Parts: sequence; C-alpha cells; structure tokens
Amino acid sequence: MTAPGAARSSDQAVATDGSTPVIGRAGEVSAYRVACVLGLVALAVLAWWTQRGFWFVADEWDVLAHYVDGSLLTPYNGHLSVVPVAVYQALAHTVGISSYRPYGTIGIVVFLAIPVALALTHRRIVDARLVGVAALGVAWSWGAQTNLLYGFLINFDIPIVMLVVAWWLIRRDRLSADLWATAALTVALASSSVGVVVAFAVGLELVLRRVPVRRLVTFAPPVIAWAVWWLFRHEATKPATLGAKASYAWHMTVAILAGFTAGWRPGAALVAVALIVILVVAHRRWRTVDAHVVAALAAAVAFVALTAYSRAGDLALNPTDSPRYVFLGQFLLIAALLWCVRGRAVASGVPVAAMAVVVLGAVGLVGHLDAHRDFVLDYQQRTRPVLAATEAAGAHADGARILPLNLIPVTVEQYLRLVDEVGSPVLDLPLDELGSRSARRQADALLLADESVTLQASPGTRRCVAGPGPVPPPGTKLEPGDRYQIWTSSAKTVDVRLRRFADAGDGHAIGSMHPAERGVLALPADGSERPWTLEPAPSLQVCRID
Repeated sequence: MTAPGAARSSDQAVATDGSTPVIGRAGEVSAYRVACVLGLVALAVLAWWTQRGFWFVADEWDVLAHYVDGSLLTPYNGHLSVVPVAVYQALAHTVGISSYRPYGTIGIVVFLAIPVALALTHRRIVDARLVGVAALGVAWSWGAQTNLLYGFLINFDIPIVMLVVAWWLIRRDRLSADLWATAALTVALASSSVGVVVAFAVGLELVLRRVPVRRLVTFAPPVIAWAVWWLFRHEATKPATLGAKASYAWHMTVAILAGFTAGWRPGAALVAVALIVILVVAHRRWRTVDAHVVAALAAAVAFVALTAYSRAGDLALNPTDSPRYVFLGQFLLIAALLWCVRGRAVASGVPVAAMAVVVLGAVGLVGHLDAHRDFVLDYQQRTRPVLAATEAAGAHADGARILPLNLIPVTVEQYLRLVDEVGSPVLDLPLDELGSRSARRQADALLLADESVTLQASPGTRRCVAGPGPVPPPGTKLEPGDRYQIWTSSAKTVDVRLRRFADAGDGHAIGSMHPAERGVLALPADGSERPWTLEPAPSLQVCRID
C-alpha cells in the first residue's frame, strides 16, 4: 500500500545526491516535458502578437535620449545599467527607433531564458515533472507582464538569468566554473541593482557551505567594482521613515505571496502556510534544506528589504505590488522550493496540483497582457503627435522644455539630439497612425506657438507668383518656407484657420480677415516636409507671394 504523497513502486527512486535524473513514469515525464515546451512556445507567440504596433514607453525614452553619447556609467533610475543600456543604444544606432519590434523581441527572448535556464540546470536533479511545472510557473507567473512585454526590463531579467547560471556553476566546485560564475555575476551587477541580490545569493551560499576564502576572493572583483561605482555615482533615494519602510516591506511580501493565488490577497496567508509546511518537511524529513535553499530564501528577504529601503519614499511611482517585484520574489521562492524536492520522486497528484496553481496564474497573466497592451497603445496615441511637432519645430522649439514622455525628464534638446543620431520614429507616419485626434490637434497648437505662426496685416496688395484661388474643402496645401497673401471677398469677418497634423475642421485660428483687408502668412522652413493646410472659409482667397 502506498502512503499518501509517496512515490509508487513503479516510479524510479533516485539518489538524493542528485547524481541521477529524477523521473516518474516515462509517459508522465514525456507529457510534462511536451507541456513545458508547448507552454513556453505559446507564451512566446502570445507575447510577440501582443507587442504588435508597440511603441517605446516611459523610461525607455530616458534610456534612448540620455545615453546616446555613450555615458554608460551614469545611473539609470539609481541603477548601474551598463548592459541593458548598451543593448538599447546598439539597437538604436543600427536598426533605429522607427520600430519597437527588435527591442520587444529581445525582451521576450531574455525573459524566456529564465524558465529555460531553470529547467536545464535542474533536469537531472529534480523530478522532471516538477521541473516542467516550475518552468511554466515562472514563465506564466501572474506578475510577469511587464518583464515579458516591456523591453527594457531586461535590466531585471538578465540578472535573474545570470543567477541561475551562477548557481549551476558554483555547484561544479571547479576554478574554471567559478571564473565563469564570476563573469555571470559581473553581467548581473552591470545590469541593475538586482545584481546586488544575485551577489548576495551566491555569496551567502558559498559562505554557508564554508568554502575556502581563496574561492570567495574569486568573486570579489565585480563586487568591489560595483561598490566603488556606488560610492561615487549613486543617486540618493527619497527619504522615508522606518515605519514607512517596514510597511512597504510587509505589503510587498503579501503581494509576492498573493501572486501565487492570482493576486487574491487573502490567499497570501494560505501560500505562507504551505511554504512553511514544505520547508519544515524538507528540513526534518527529507533533509534537503541546505545552503542553497537558505541563500535563495534569504535573497528573497534581502530583495524585499532593499526595495523597501530605496523605494518606500516614492510609493506612488513604485507601488508594493509592482509586477516586476512580484515576479522576482516569486522566482526566488520557486527556485528554493524546487531545490527542496531534489532527489524526491513524488506521486502523480503533486505535479497536477502544482499545475493547477500555474494555470491560475496564467489566466491572470493573459488579462494583464491585454491591459498592458491597452496602456502602451494609449501612451502611443498621446505622445507620438507631440514628438512629430517637436521634430518639425526643430530649432524653433524651446530646447529646455520637458516633453510629456516620462517622469525622468527628457527635454526637447535631448530628444532632437537623439533623432539626429538615430533617425526619426514619427515623421514618416501617416496621420491616421500618428496619434489620437485630440493629441494631433494639441500638437498643431504646440507647433504654431513654437514657430510663432500668425497672420500679419498687409499694407497693400502683393504680386502673386502662384494663384490666386479660393480655398475649397478640405483646404489648400501651404508649403513650409513660403509666404502667402490671404484675403476675403465676404462682407463678414472670416477666421483664418491652419492645421498640419489635425483632422479637417480641427484647425487653429491664426487671425481674422475683415472685408477689404489683406494679410500675409509667413510659414517658417522647419524639420518636416509635411505641408500645412489652410482650412476653407466663406470667400477666402490665397496666393503665394515672393
């Protein structure tokens, strides 16, 4: 008779030292492996499809505009981000910024490298069914939407990949492996402050294993280099009281645990109880809680503590349930639990139950992907017309003006320098793809103000070099760099309206024409070949003049 939770005799028992692959029935193993592969492929396809028509968002403009001169050591939002910034700048200087596809695709690939690396490094140590479920659990995590869709979150994902690689390498207990692990740690620290969590996890595990000091010294150079950078280049965080930091840490912990129940916060208590039970059983019965498990759990605690310390003073911008925080916290817990069950063959119901949790998170993730897509497209509709107007105005615009792109300021001057270096992302777009109707009308208002376009009174009749003619619907095209004479034969005063990006009927008034008067309109040459449109009005006449 088989005890509950125990493996059947038909399941292959395995050595607890992890020297042989851990499997259950061959058919079950194959099914879970196929499910894992199909699940990862499906997520890649879904993410790639969701990213169609995407556009750079928020901090990505900071990365593109502030680092175009190659100043990679400058902190990005408080982080040393040499590797991800270098990736973005390399792409910008090769493929440009007219399409988000290359950036988004790299983000998807790096993200999926996390569950793939986890599966490959555990496949001969842990029951293959649980490895498949764990990989899917990481990939389809409830809080994975920004890590998956937002390209620059490679600054979070690269360190996680490097952590998995370093964990695998330090288990080799060879100098060559330690050197490669040091390289992985270097990449992690040069990607973001998540690298500090990676260094903590790797270092603590080695210390708990009581390795020789000379082995620890191998990992010291990148840590020392990062510490020197931090001393001289780091940015001060917004202050917060100890109570605010403690509250932030608590709510962040609850959000991470609730992520396993699709964000249902009362479920955090159930997850906490289950986690404690598994750890107690692993420690007292299976004897599998070792330095690696302790270090992974301690890294999760350290991540929460460091985030609370640095972000509690800016809660509005960094909420405790930020998806990227939830994702990393969940990953560390999954990694610890996966190591706890190494060498254990489990009953078929265990991976089935775990898969149910994965499906619950996946359902939530699909909804989050849709919501993130809506956010990006709305942001795109609001910001593209402003950038088009800014490029058109060029030197006419105030270089110190802050563009409505991100909370990290990007000025007109910085944006125009970026465009000079890598090309325009907007000027060649047709109007129906440029942005929303209201945003395009606002862009026209901005451009008219920057170029000081107004209708000036003319003391007399000027000689026409083209025209004259009426202004028929939907309007008459006027070229930048030319001058025009405008008048009306109507007995009433007529408003003169001009548009460039706006729809017909949405033009802005630049002056009024009274009966028997003539006006001169001088349109400055600027950075766009797109013509202006003089909107029709009763008896309005126009001609080009010298």
